[in-house]
Amino acid sequence: MHHRAVSACVEIRSDERAAGAARRFAAANLDAWGCADLKDDAVLICSELTTNAVLHGRAVPGAEDESVRLRLRWQPSGVLVIEVEDDSPDSPAPRESGALAESGRGIGLVAVLADRWAYGPGGGGRGKRVWACLRPSRASAGAAGGASDRLAIGGSSRFEAHAHRSRGRD
Repeated sequence: MHHRAVSACVEIRSDERAAGAARRFAAANLDAWGCADLKDDAVLICSELTTNAVLHGRAVPGAEDESVRLRLRWQPSGVLVIEVEDDSPDSPAPRESGALAESGRGIGLVAVLADRWAYGPGGGGRGKRVWACLRPSRASAGAAGGASDRLAIGGSSRFEAHAHRSRGRD
């Protein structure tokens, strides 16, 4: 894994192919950065957040010309930050879904897989940004950590009111 900060960003058309594009983008960058330990969870989180942005993140329902922005940031403190921005200011909300439901589990999956996730205003004063943090497992990272979550995610206080701590990664 990198010992320096690296990031990659892509704008993806908000359509039925967006989740696949997000998965390919994440997998390619995580391979290049040597983040194999995080790849499966990170790719799934990218896919779920992108799908939510496509389904629920349009400023104008049915608009054809909108896009979502996916950004990956590897930080030297040992944290991968996944951010997805869309054009809707509406908050993401975990919801109950029945055992046979075909949708409604995206944010729930993110909450289970991520060490922490949150949302806040998007860049440029429009829409929202949903982010999730992943750390390598302690076994593969040599018990890495130590930096506070707030520092690891950039210390942006505007997200604190909407932050969600997920399960610990041991």
